[in-house]
Amino acid sequence: MKAKVTLKNYLTLPDGFYTAAPNLLYVVRGNTRRFVFRYMVDGKRRDKSIGPVSKVDLTQAKSTAKEFLGRLASGLPLTQSTKERLAEEYSRAEIPSFKSFAEQTIEKIKEVKRWRSNKTYANTVQYFNSYVYPVIGNKRIDEIKRADVVA
Repeated sequence: MKAKVTLKNYLTLPDGFYTAAPNLLYVVRGNTRRFVFRYMVDGKRRDKSIGPVSKVDLTQAKSTAKEFLGRLASGLPLTQSTKERLAEEYSRAEIPSFKSFAEQTIEKIKEVKRWRSNKTYANTVQYFNSYVYPVIGNKRIDEIKRADVVA
């Protein structure tokens, strides 16, 4: 019989797999110790790493496993993919128009780069006012496509 994983002994257990809670495994291999959430999807066993002991303690791992079980019971995915998370962050943030973004960028370049002369800065601003802003100035940055840049 394997030892029970407790707050007192989980840092001293020998190599092996230990059940710490429902669907929560404690994996010890050499000097590495980590928590793994094990579950079934479409008849296949899946393992989702919760993290190493250096970053996640036993109580945090148990609460994360409980949360994952709840998400599985609701039919939700365990975690969002990076692409979904970034899309959600971008949708929450107010996306500026190209003109406002370009103006801020040009001003930053002016501060950092210190244009070789004021004439270079003036030419850049004039170029954007004449050729770029009329075509894509009012579009949001995320709406600009390759065809817009070519135009």
